[in-house]
Amino acid sequence: MQTPSIPDDLWNHLPLVLLYSYLINCKIRQRTKLLVNGSVVTLKRDEVFISPDEISTRLQFSQPEVENELRTLTELEHIQFERQGAFLRIHLSSQMLPLMTGESGLAPGDGKIIPITFSEFKEKYLEYVQEKKRNKTYENAQRVMEHFAKFYGNGSLHELKPKHLEEYFNYRRKNSSRKLSNDTLRMDSRTLHGALERAIRWEHIQTNPFDRKKVELPACSNKRTPLMTKEEFSICMSIIIHPMLRKLFEFYVLTGFRRGEALYLLWDNVDFENKVIHLVDSKYYYIKNGKQRDFPMSNAIETLLRSIEQVSEFVFTDDEGKAYKENYVTKYWKKIVREVGLDSIKLHSLRASFGSWLAQDGVPNMTIRELMGHSHFTTTEKYLSINVDSQREALNKHEQSQNNLKTNEDAKPKHSSSSNEKVNS
Repeated sequence: MQTPSIPDDLWNHLPLVLLYSYLINCKIRQRTKLLVNGSVVTLKRDEVFISPDEISTRLQFSQPEVENELRTLTELEHIQFERQGAFLRIHLSSQMLPLMTGESGLAPGDGKIIPITFSEFKEKYLEYVQEKKRNKTYENAQRVMEHFAKFYGNGSLHELKPKHLEEYFNYRRKNSSRKLSNDTLRMDSRTLHGALERAIRWEHIQTNPFDRKKVELPACSNKRTPLMTKEEFSICMSIIIHPMLRKLFEFYVLTGFRRGEALYLLWDNVDFENKVIHLVDSKYYYIKNGKQRDFPMSNAIETLLRSIEQVSEFVFTDDEGKAYKENYVTKYWKKIVREVGLDSIKLHSLRASFGSWLAQDGVPNMTIRELMGHSHFTTTEKYLSINVDSQREALNKHEQSQNNLKTNEDAKPKHSSSSNEKVNS
């Protein structure tokens, strides 16, 4: 039976009729309000009933066709519901999108999500990253999104669940030509999480299904970046012949900068007057996590920078006045450390050693965090390793202070028992 609460023009849109039927028979409470074409429609369970027979009669669809469409809605769950106050907000999947028209109040828009498949979103997102981010970020995003697209197929973006990320980890392990570390999988999850944050801004989803509170990530590796002593660094520097590369590596341990932060440093961002280096985004490099900051210029850093001739917009340049390639610098440093028998040392060890040396010199952990540009202190902690010699020195100082305390206690005058008795009396 059709009641006045259902608009007559509803019958011009089969998907809406099916949706109403599904709502009335499966989803609505005793009374549910919907917004259709700007008008509030109230559905009452005990007053409204749309049978498959009535639908097929009114719309001249066969009974099996109607029942099949209803089964698609109920079994495949191509619609999602969210209660907001007195209203039931309806989200349609991409499978339903081609059937809906812009005239319908349930079509995408008006604060509702815009359905899109993962494959469609992947192409849109990668175009955005290619335009806005540096090449390395784009290449990583492309790799991860391609892997996930092979796993998830052409499913709808808003139908993603936390379980899909956990299933993706297993898929990657089984289909990789090499053994994948937990750190690699965690990096994949960060890339996907970031992509879905962008999907929220584009109104394709309302919440991030891969939020770190919802998914169980692979255990974080406790492996720390190997450190260098100051003596080992001096040995490495002694065999570097090229003067600009010597200055570059010295700059790394004086600042703790990331590889790209030093290689793409521009003279425009070196402020000798205020003695700071402005670490900001440029057309060549985007600061990690968007954490742009001013780095204080020590006397040693200032001396080093003033010794470099400005032949380009970049501070550190090769013989042609161009910025060094990232891979070239990494491989050159690897060659140097191998020559002196420090095979485990990496270029990133210079940044890690910077943080560790500060800790050994008694610099507060919070200051180290700010200097290294970390968003979370847990990241800084990984860099605060102190070598055994420094630990032994700290223990000796502690024991000496304990001995001094004991000596002072022994030197205090002792009260006689007779004097105590007088006090007590």
